[in-house]
Amino acid sequence: MLKLVVVEDEVWMREALRTVVDWDKMGIVLAGEAEDGVGALELIQTVRPDIVLADIQMPYMDGITMLAELDRLGISTHVIIISAFRDFEYAQQAIKYGAFDYVLKPIYEEQLIDVVSRCVEDITRRSKQATEWNMLTESVMVSLPLARNKYLESLTAGDGYINAEVTLKKLKALRIPIELDRTGAICVQIYDWANKGDDERSRELIRYAVGNIAEELLSEHWHSAFCPLNGDDGDIIVFVSPRTYRAKEYEVSVIQEAGGEILRALQEYLNLSTSIGISFCTSLSSFVSAYNSAVNAASTAFFEEINHYYIEKKLPEVLSIPTGPTREWENHLLIALRAGEAHTVEKLADEYVEHLEYLKDKLAQITISRQARQLLLRVIDKLWLPVNPQGDNLTALLKIKSTWVSERLTIHRIKPLLLETLTILMITDKLGGMNKRIVDKATSYMQEH
Repeated sequence: MLKLVVVEDEVWMREALRTVVDWDKMGIVLAGEAEDGVGALELIQTVRPDIVLADIQMPYMDGITMLAELDRLGISTHVIIISAFRDFEYAQQAIKYGAFDYVLKPIYEEQLIDVVSRCVEDITRRSKQATEWNMLTESVMVSLPLARNKYLESLTAGDGYINAEVTLKKLKALRIPIELDRTGAICVQIYDWANKGDDERSRELIRYAVGNIAEELLSEHWHSAFCPLNGDDGDIIVFVSPRTYRAKEYEVSVIQEAGGEILRALQEYLNLSTSIGISFCTSLSSFVSAYNSAVNAASTAFFEEINHYYIEKKLPEVLSIPTGPTREWENHLLIALRAGEAHTVEKLADEYVEHLEYLKDKLAQITISRQARQLLLRVIDKLWLPVNPQGDNLTALLKIKSTWVSERLTIHRIKPLLLETLTILMITDKLGGMNKRIVDKATSYMQEH
């Protein structure tokens, strides 16, 4: 039921308004009466009616003043003004001040019912719109994090920035608090999941936890927004813009402090081993290079050490030098793994590590680590080709694949992982039986000699 308040200084008129219409039939209940504007304001604040029937000429406070006070107090209600014919222009003025409509004295039942019916329809329509808007808002709030992630991903890929005006509108719409002219990046790469990242769903949850911790620690001096990554580049990228005077004036030291705090927090709270790469603020239009710099800085851990933060450095120019070993080396490694030749696997691993050290200062760190991972995954994939694994063999190969897919490589892990792969193959059914093993050993001998 909608609530109605009657404001009229004449007693007989209030009585007429109570009885001239079957309010109950219209879904309306009379919630109170007032005889002047001051009393009406108190009553309306208490009752919060949906509809107010108010005479335009009242003691102490007229109808227009009452409308202005309701607006000042932020009280939304549908006011229908009652006016004598001589006050017609006054009633029209009230409409401009927010009254829903007016009725002229003498009041006829049909006229009053018509005005009130339209008022009820408007209230119902607004209520429906408000409900739909609330539902839409809830839906947007649920999908907003996904939309933010998608847009941040597009910025890292280089196709999210169109121009300053459009990009600024998108950032505001998605509630991403970074600035166009001063945006930096922090990349987090996870090297050890502490037995928590056994599957992609678990890793996804950990990435969000890492992002939330980073945002919390950055909040003192930085605006920030994180985006989970799922690839060789990293696990989290955090966009940052300075929020305080200290961050703006002492950007290098403040952002390095934040990098150290994030590292310690990830070790303490999540027991993760990570590498963090930091690139300093630039304009968002050139953010792809800042993103690449942060990723490359984090990838320094491929050669150096994990649980450390690294600052951006100038990326080497792309050089036309061989970045990987020869196809012959790759085939030789495959045969040695199948044949169980541990000394040959060690020798080939040492050759590859030496080659990577040669590339260290000639190529971007991220390029080297990506290609090393891709090469070794390709070798592991080829182990499947000559066999139709079943039983223990299948379990072994799945374990090998799982280890290499989930492992973020460092140069120091290449030889141990290759030997671990060899051990798994040796423990099982010799990857296809003794006859196959003899052939593999013969092939390995011919390759080596």
